[in-house]
Formats: sequence, C-alpha cells, structure tokens
Amino acid sequence: FANSAFMLEKGKGYYSNAYIFFNSLNLGITDWLTIGGGFEAISTFSPDLPAIGYLRIKAGTSLNEKLRVSGGLLTFAIPDLEESASLLFSSLTYGRKEKQTTIGLGYNLSQNNDQSIALNISHMNRFIKRTAFVTENWIFTGTDGFNIFTYGLRIFGPKLSVDLAFLN
Repeated sequence: FANSAFMLEKGKGYYSNAYIFFNSLNLGITDWLTIGGGFEAISTFSPDLPAIGYLRIKAGTSLNEKLRVSGGLLTFAIPDLEESASLLFSSLTYGRKEKQTTIGLGYNLSQNNDQSIALNISHMNRFIKRTAFVTENWIFTGTDGFNIFTYGLRIFGPKLSVDLAFLN
C-alpha cells in the first residue's frame, strides 16, 4: 500500500493485487496526479463479512534527477458498518526506478484518532534484469502501536511483476 514518490505518467495505469485479497486500479490523471481505488476480495465471497473499499489520491513532483516528493490521502471504508479510516501521507524517494529508497510519514485522520503516526521505510534494488530485492517496513505509533516488516524478491515479466516476500 505504500508508494514511492515516483508518479505515473498521464494516461498510464496499472492493476495491483496485494496479499491475494486486495485489488486496486491506479491511473495517472496528469504527470503529477495519480488516483487509485480498490476493494478486498474476502467479503466478495462471504456475505457474512462487511465489504472494504479504499481510495488513494497522490500528487508529487521531481525535485532533481534523483529526489522526488509526493503526498496524498489514503481512505479505507466499510460501507456496511458506516466506518472509515483515513491516512494523510507524504513520501520522499531517493534514487532511480531500478534502485530507490523511500521514507514516508502518515498521520491518522480518523475520528478515533489517538494521535497515531505511521512511518514507512521502503527500498527496492533491481540487481539483475528481471529480479529486485524489495522491503516495505511500517512502524505505527499510538496506544495500539505495532510494526510490520516485509522483505523478498520482485520478479519482472514483460507486463507483470510478482513479489515473493516474507511478512513479520
């Protein structure tokens, strides 16, 4: 769910599936504005579970050849329960598309906000033509703070990439 500060070009888009259950579609509206949204699939097949949808809006720019900045809003909604959670985020990415490091900061905008902050540190290093090392790490503060660490390989095909990773 974390994004580097690289932006999609105007008219470009992609479909993403994360952790098998989270599906999204993202589109470059302009060279500096990307809009995406999606849903989780478990509730699609189970009428007993509420549906979860999400929307992401991101704007960004290149500061120089290797430094990019972006910011935006990520909102999750559970319409059946009339619940939602939103995260205002910013990202700073250093590097090129083949080798980059991103530091992101998010602020919980939800009604039950306990002043929680989300810190994201991600890295990708494409070390051969069709393979990259990837890691995405989250630190959540607040009364129920927790950490998520992922690391693995991203394998690139002609029009597809697949991550094979571990989650701690």
